[in-house]
Amino acid sequence: TRDLAKGSATTDPDGFPLYYAGSRDGHLRVVALDREDPTTLWSIDGGTSVPRPLRNDDWDGAPLIVRDHLLTGGENGWLYVIRLHRGYDDAGLVTVAPEIVATIAGFDDELLGVLGDREVSIENSVAFRKGVLYFANSGGLVQGWDIRDVLGGGTQVQQVLRFWVGDDVDASIVLDAQGFLYVAAEYQRFNERAREVGPLMKLD
Repeated sequence: TRDLAKGSATTDPDGFPLYYAGSRDGHLRVVALDREDPTTLWSIDGGTSVPRPLRNDDWDGAPLIVRDHLLTGGENGWLYVIRLHRGYDDAGLVTVAPEIVATIAGFDDELLGVLGDREVSIENSVAFRKGVLYFANSGGLVQGWDIRDVLGGGTQVQQVLRFWVGDDVDASIVLDAQGFLYVAAEYQRFNERAREVGPLMKLD
């Protein structure tokens, strides 16, 4: 990528010879591994792919692949749901025809108002359970979004969880078998909310 590959890479879980990863050069890539040389089939720019990018255009999280959809967040503050349309051509080489079916702002005016800054990048990998994806951002906002309609071919998403922990959440959220969320936050702003809830919490 000619720049720091900050993000953890993901290999396709369904057997397609594909590699998904982001870089500090601003691009998230889908790379084919069945050619003589790895070949970028598609990429997206974190600085130009949403109407209001905040922070910067890096990609830190490991993309998650669920039912032919790529789920990932960017340091621009946005969460992406991308329908991949994976397949093979007549020569037997892997193909994709990605379609961005949802972009979800990881921030809102309420969060920006209470923070007083624009540090709202998404640096963790998304978690997923029973049609709902979970993520958090550098502004300490933990969110859950129901994407079952999108996974079924639609375009509708619905927020089902909004919980502010007060400070930077870089670590990926962990889910247990019962659906509880384990969230680790950094003491960075040292605000009242961060002191109230603490750096490690379990959410129902």
